Amino acid sequence: MTPFNERNCVRVFKLIFFTADTITVRLLLAGASFFYAVLLVWPASAGEPALFDRPAYALMALVPGGEWTWATAFLLHWAGVHWRAIDPVERVPWGLAVNILGLVIWSYSTAALNISLGRILPGTALEWTMVAASAWALYRTGLRREVVSD
Repeated sequence: MTPFNERNCVRVFKLIFFTADTITVRLLLAGASFFYAVLLVWPASAGEPALFDRPAYALMALVPGGEWTWATAFLLHWAGVHWRAIDPVERVPWGLAVNILGLVIWSYSTAALNISLGRILPGTALEWTMVAASAWALYRTGLRREVVSD
């Protein structure tokens, strides 16, 4: 049995971080992007303000086009991830573009929400996890060690 020590932990971390396939993480990011897009344009209930009229979304509302621009960006990320997952041809520049888009939209939307509210809320832990996963997917793009995606 392998002893539990710092050296073995570092080796396991490197194995996971640098060689694990990222397709599952990317598809989870894509799924989250899809649902984020749908919920951005979902009609408000009667008597409720539109989503971007709420103080929490003040910084996101500064982007021209509002909800529709954000929904389009999240849908482009969703479509791009799926395209990169099923395309058998390695296209590193396109993989980079899709993963940069994912990192930008998740980072901006998550930071904007927290800044607008004046603090980091526990409810945004999942969004911060998406930011970290997007950064990892971007870092791994083009390393040539992935099984399925570029």
